[in-house]
Amino acid sequence: MIWILFVMLFVAGPLTYLRLTRRAPTAQRLAFLATLAGVAILAGLSLRYGGGGLWGNHAGLTLTALCLLWLAWIAVLALGAQSLARFDATARTRRWTRVVGSAGTTVPWFGLAFASWING
Repeated sequence: MIWILFVMLFVAGPLTYLRLTRRAPTAQRLAFLATLAGVAILAGLSLRYGGGGLWGNHAGLTLTALCLLWLAWIAVLALGAQSLARFDATARTRRWTRVVGSAGTTVPWFGLAFASWING
């Protein structure tokens, strides 16, 4: 089970980010990323707060909501990277946004683990 979690957090997240930032930063691409982030956050929050008290009690609903919120985070990172690439299209900027953005996909999970550790 821990291997699945590891692969999801440290492989699937960064690969999703890299896939979202692979194409050239056009206005249509930015609109797609903004829409993806908006839909994912609304769906995740709907499950979280509109789930009829199932949050934390129903594993499927909780996991789905967390994954949707995480996808929204990844889409926002990709949107920021693509916006930056429109202003500075150098190879150096592209390389650094890929490295920092890929690492940034794991940040929410470290925050969640830290909060859980503090809570006991």
